[in-house]
Amino acid sequence: MTLRAAAILTVLLAVLLGGRPTPAAAADLGALVTVEITAVQPANPAPGGRLVVGGVLRNNSTVSLRDVGVRMQVSSNPVTTPEDVVAVAAGGSVREGAVITQQPGFVTLAPGGETSFELSADLDDLGWASPGVYEVRIDSVDGAADLLGTRSTTIPWFPPGSVPQPAGVVLLWPLVGTPARDAEDVFLSATPAAELGRDGRLRTLLATGAAYPTAVSWVLDPQTQQSAKLLFDDHLALAPDGTVAVQPGDPAAAAWLDQLRQATSGAADVTAAGYADPDSPAEVSAGLLSDLVLATTTAAAQVTEQLDRPVRGGFSWPPEGHLDQPTLDALRGAGVQHVVLAADAVSNPTDSPLLTLSTDSGPITGVIGDADLSAALRTLTARPAEAVAGRQLFLSLVALRSGAGTGPTVVATPPGDWAPAADAVESLLAALTTAEYAEPRSLSAALTAGSAAPESELAATAAIGTAAPLTDEYLAGVAAAGDTLAEIGDIAVQPGESLRGFREALLRSSSARWRPDPAMGALLLDRTNTQIVAQRDRVRISSAGIVSFPGEQGRVPVTVSNDLTVAVTVGLTLSATPSYRIEPAPIEPVTVPPGQRLSLEVPVRVVGSNPLVVTAQLLTPQGKPYGPGEPFTLRTSAYSRVAAWAVGLAFAALIVMAAASILRRVRTSGDGDSDG
Repeated sequence: MTLRAAAILTVLLAVLLGGRPTPAAAADLGALVTVEITAVQPANPAPGGRLVVGGVLRNNSTVSLRDVGVRMQVSSNPVTTPEDVVAVAAGGSVREGAVITQQPGFVTLAPGGETSFELSADLDDLGWASPGVYEVRIDSVDGAADLLGTRSTTIPWFPPGSVPQPAGVVLLWPLVGTPARDAEDVFLSATPAAELGRDGRLRTLLATGAAYPTAVSWVLDPQTQQSAKLLFDDHLALAPDGTVAVQPGDPAAAAWLDQLRQATSGAADVTAAGYADPDSPAEVSAGLLSDLVLATTTAAAQVTEQLDRPVRGGFSWPPEGHLDQPTLDALRGAGVQHVVLAADAVSNPTDSPLLTLSTDSGPITGVIGDADLSAALRTLTARPAEAVAGRQLFLSLVALRSGAGTGPTVVATPPGDWAPAADAVESLLAALTTAEYAEPRSLSAALTAGSAAPESELAATAAIGTAAPLTDEYLAGVAAAGDTLAEIGDIAVQPGESLRGFREALLRSSSARWRPDPAMGALLLDRTNTQIVAQRDRVRISSAGIVSFPGEQGRVPVTVSNDLTVAVTVGLTLSATPSYRIEPAPIEPVTVPPGQRLSLEVPVRVVGSNPLVVTAQLLTPQGKPYGPGEPFTLRTSAYSRVAAWAVGLAFAALIVMAAASILRRVRTSGDGDSDG
C-alpha cells in the first residue's frame, strides 16, 4: 500500500468516526455536528432521474443544539484528478457549488444525540453540463446558516453515449482461508469454519462474486478447498482445554464447495495462488526456498483436480504485494510468470497495469494493483458510512480514467484476508457492472493484451509491508521440522502420499496469515513438529539393556521395528567411547516391511575388560543418522579368564621357585655335613 493509500484509510476512517471535516463556509462553529453519508442513490445517475442522499447528523458537543438543519450542495465543475477525488474521500472539499435543496432548522439535538436525514433533487436541475465526477456536499447548519459540520462525496455523471472508451477494470477476487490445521488435520481454531459459515467472509466473497461472474477474476488457494472438504464431514478440532474432539460435519462447508464449483465453471477466469498463502520473502530470507517452490508449483495441479477444470498457474501474490529481488528471482526460477505487486513495490509505476521485471532466470510480468482502488475496497465494511465512501471513491477513480478518454485497464487488488460487508460489496459490483464508464475485464484478457508491458524494477523499499514478516527464528523451527521429515523420506521405500500431510502442514506453518497472529502460527508449528517427530520414531531400534560376551568376540542382537505404513530401508552401526574398544562388523542396509520387525545380529570384537556403553544407531541409505541412538551396556568375560590363568601361572611359578629354594637349602646343608 502506498503512503497516499495509507493516508486515505487513516483519514477516511477518522472522519467517518467523528473526526473534524474540512468545510468551506463563512462561519464554522467547530464541527459541532458529525455528518455521515450512508446512502447515495443511484450510484450511476442518468438524466431524468433523482439523486437521493441520506445519512445521519450527530451532536458531538456537550450542549444541546437547536434548529439543526441540513443542506445539499453540488459542484458546478467536475473533479478532474485522482488526488482531488482522494481528498474528498479523506474529508475535504475541493469544489464550490450551489445549494440545491435543504431542510432548515428541523431538529434539536441533545449532546450525543443524532437524527437521520434524506435530501433529494432532480438530476436535470443539478447543472452538470459535461460528463465527469462531481462533488456533492452535505452541510449541517443552524438557524443562522452557520456551519455545524460537513461531509462530501463524489458521484460519476456519465449519461449514456458520453464515454468514448470505458476504463477496463480487473478485479482480483481472492478466496484464501486461514490455514489453522495441523499435520493430523486437527483444526486449531474456529476461524476456518466461521469463514465459510453464515456471514463468513469467504461465504460473502463467493456469493457476491458468483452473482457477478464477469466482474471478478478468481484467485484460489488449494488449502482453502482442502479445509472446506474436511469440514463438511466429521472432523477433529482442538478444544480450549487442549483436548481434541470429533466435530460433526458442517453443511455450510458442503454448500460453499458446491457453489464454488458452479461459480468457477464454464468461462470463469480462475487462477491458482500459492498453497496456504506463503510468506515468500521471509521463506527466501530463511533459506526455505524448497518450501516456497513446492507451495507455488503444485498449486495449479491441486486446484485443477479440486474443480475438475484447468486453471492458470505460474502465479504468485506475495504478502501485501511486496517482495525483494532475491524472492523475485526465486519465484521466476520456480516457474512463476506473473506476480501481483503493490504500486509502491516498483520504482517507476506507470498507467500500465503490467510491467516487465528482470530476474536472474529471465523476465517476469508484474501485475500492478492500483493503490487508491485497493484502499477503497478496504473500506467496504458493515458501517454504512464507510461502505458508501468506499464505493463512491472506487467508482469515481475508475470513472476518471474513462473521462480522460484513454480507457486504460486498471487492476484492483483487495487484501488476501479481505472481509467486506455483503451489502457493501454487492452494491459496488452492481454499480460497476452497469456503469457506462467501466468495463469489467478478466485477468486473462489483461495478460493477453499486455504482451508488450513496459520494463521496470523493484523499488528499494519493495520488501516493506505494514505487517512484520515471519521471523528467522520461527522459520528456523520450520526448517528443523522439515529436516526431521526429510529423514523419514530418506528411508521410506515408496513414501507416496504417506508424508504429504506433514509436508503441507509445514507449508501451512509458513503462511503469511501468521504475520498478524504469531501465536496461532507457533501453535501450529509446535503441534506439527511433535507429530513429525512421533512419525519418525515409529521406525526405531531396541536391544537388551546389557549384552555379555563369553569372549572378546560375539554378536549383538538388535531389533528394528517399522510401525509406518510403508517399507523402509535402514542401515545400522554401533559406536562407543573410546571408539578403539569396539570393532563392529559392517552391516548392509536392510528393508523392513510396514508394520513388521526385523532382528539382526551384529558381529563385534571388544578390546578391554571393563563394561562398555555402546550406542546402536540407525542410518539412512545415504549413511546419515536416523533418529536417536539406542544405548546398551556390553560386557565380556574373556579378559577375566586370561587374568585367572595369569594368576594361576604366577602362583605355580611361586611354588616352583619356593620348592627350588628349599631344595637348594637342603642340598647346601647336606654338603656341609659331608665336609664335617
